[in-house]
Amino acid sequence: MSAAASKKTKVDVDDELLDEDDIDLAKTMDLPGIENYENVDELTEPISETQDYEFVCTECFLTRNVSMLADPKNKVCKDCI
Repeated sequence: MSAAASKKTKVDVDDELLDEDDIDLAKTMDLPGIENYENVDELTEPISETQDYEFVCTECFLTRNVSMLADPKNKVCKDCI
């Protein structure tokens, strides 16, 4: 590999070195469902409460079905036990 080929232009972003090509590529990527939002703070999707058949695991903080409940006292799912 030649020195010119191995040397890439770097851009300093938040103390991280990123390839300029990677930055250009990231700018062209489409994120499904985000195209109409300029700012995440503007999202208006309501947050629903957990249902009677759901619980929030105290380890992974995912909303799970009660069939996944491994430790009812501590509300821990089977994946985290």
